[in-house]
Amino acid sequence: TPVQRWRQGAGMLSEDRSHEGLATPLSITDNITMNLGVDTAIGGFVSPRRLAAAADHWIRQLGIKAAGPHQTVAALSGGNQQKVALARLLHQRVDILLLDEPTRGIDVASKQHLYELIDRLASGSDGSAPRAILVGFMPGPLLTNRPRTMLAPPCAAPPAPTVSVPGPFGLSSS
Repeated sequence: TPVQRWRQGAGMLSEDRSHEGLATPLSITDNITMNLGVDTAIGGFVSPRRLAAAADHWIRQLGIKAAGPHQTVAALSGGNQQKVALARLLHQRVDILLLDEPTRGIDVASKQHLYELIDRLASGSDGSAPRAILVGFMPGPLLTNRPRTMLAPPCAAPPAPTVSVPGPFGLSSS
């Protein structure tokens, strides 16, 4: 389950962010902090101030362009929605990021910014420990020189199986 994977330090960013990665009617704050209350709670009660501070931190770190942490995710551009989905994973403190087509459906400038961000995460140049990253299909020249990053080629349909049909005298023909 996703909770077990987070506890093991792995998180996945789905290619379908609006159906699998984000709760678009909710705020940026809610989306980033919805799964982890440890650092946003005081005495077992959720602290709205700490939630907003956590969201502000990730908005700054990832360069999310928004009116503020209480803006709904649905009102953001596709690139900024993707950054919110990534911020949610980073807020969970995952060490292994599985990114399924992380630049799908976003504009060129956002793609470039996301490429640079993934590169910083893989190298640890963002001030954190380097993370292992598996990227599902992501065209472009990025990430080829990072030992902790692996690009997965796009999946192709498996070859059709060959069928042997017995011929006369018990011989097979394909």
